Amino acid sequence: MGAEKPTLPTTCFYSNFVDLTSPDNLEDLDQTLVEVLEKIHPGCRIFVYKGAYEKDKNTNELSACSSISGELPESRRYFHVQPILNKYSDKPLATIVMLSPEPIQPHDSFPIITQIYTNQIGHINRGSLDNLTGLLTRHSLQSHVHNIQRTLTQKKRRAKDTELNYALAFLDIDNFKSVNDKYGHLIGDEVLLLITHLMKKTFRDNDLLFRYGGEEFIVILTGCDKEQGGLVLDRFRKAVESFVFPQAKRLTISIGYTVFHKDIHYDTLLGCADKALYYAKENGRNSCYNYEDLVAKNLIKSQEYIEGEIELF
Repeated sequence: MGAEKPTLPTTCFYSNFVDLTSPDNLEDLDQTLVEVLEKIHPGCRIFVYKGAYEKDKNTNELSACSSISGELPESRRYFHVQPILNKYSDKPLATIVMLSPEPIQPHDSFPIITQIYTNQIGHINRGSLDNLTGLLTRHSLQSHVHNIQRTLTQKKRRAKDTELNYALAFLDIDNFKSVNDKYGHLIGDEVLLLITHLMKKTFRDNDLLFRYGGEEFIVILTGCDKEQGGLVLDRFRKAVESFVFPQAKRLTISIGYTVFHKDIHYDTLLGCADKALYYAKENGRNSCYNYEDLVAKNLIKSQEYIEGEIELF
């Protein structure tokens, strides 16, 4: 027998809806969604994952159009997994995972709350997306880095949590100026859009993609250490190298990346990745280098390390 649906006063629902329209960034919105759902599902632990949720490394992503409920026998806990669908894609915007010692029955207001959440994501993104590519802009980058480092700090304090790794990469299209000079800016924009398409095709839903400026992009890889990040980024480099552009035909891309540390300053983090990118540019282009490896091999000098909280604007 399933658990009874909790009942709350109507005024509480209106308050929840108003709360969800308040955040002006995606991280605060996710946290507010968790708080709202915990109010109407007492006793549940709520988690919000970007994109589709993978139960573990050996399982495929859950279906984008179905929810799943069940029991975890090893811990005697129940779970409910609910994708929040994206009408513009077959992949979820996010996935809600609920854990409880009792069977879970989502509340009647659940669809309304998730719809408000979806609308609010659209509202926030309209102010933080690049007009040409639709990727995140450099103006939102510092906020995302700050929130990742806050997550790393919280994880460090909880010894039982599994290690969570992030990597940040600079990507730069090689000889892009010659494309604009030879074919014009319209074809240059076409190249940027096709590079964006390859990025979305190669990287995962929970990776963060930014257009940093001009022909330069940034990717933040979630759940990737130095070795894993290198494999993912080099796969993208090869995808660009083998792609045939309609006018420009063959192009390549150079990549430099570094791994996150919870205490590293925002400027230092970007400086490390930028040094690795510069090395790639100066050593033949069409390559991917890791900052930590280059320093260890004495191929570059280490970036000046600024420790402490990130200054936000």
